[in-house]
Amino acid sequence: MEGRLLGKTSIVPVFLFQEVSNDLFPFGKVSDWVDFFLDGVMEIAKEATDIVGKITALREKDMLNIQMLGKRASESAAHILPNLYAQPIVTVATVQKWTGFSRAGSQIAINRFVEMGLLTPRDNNKKYG
Repeated sequence: MEGRLLGKTSIVPVFLFQEVSNDLFPFGKVSDWVDFFLDGVMEIAKEATDIVGKITALREKDMLNIQMLGKRASESAAHILPNLYAQPIVTVATVQKWTGFSRAGSQIAINRFVEMGLLTPRDNNKKYG
């Protein structure tokens, strides 16, 4: 005999679930544990939603800053910025790979991002480029 677990497609044999639940919850307090677990899921989901909202607001602010650049600079920056959300630590080689720019062009783009406050050098004592 098989049963469904919390409405998901995972199938757990009922006898196994009953055996495990009796060991873990000998006094039949399964609902208390489920309530506790679901409260945790709701809390994590709310935190995740808040984080996504903050990232979205940051991305929109950054895009507005990029649009204030000159046409050519804003086009190249708009190509780099979305990649930074997936990979926030970059090198000149990384930007070259994303854009096809020369080493010098990639360094200029990185310097522009540093000036705008969108990137920060990992070591202020080290000269990059």
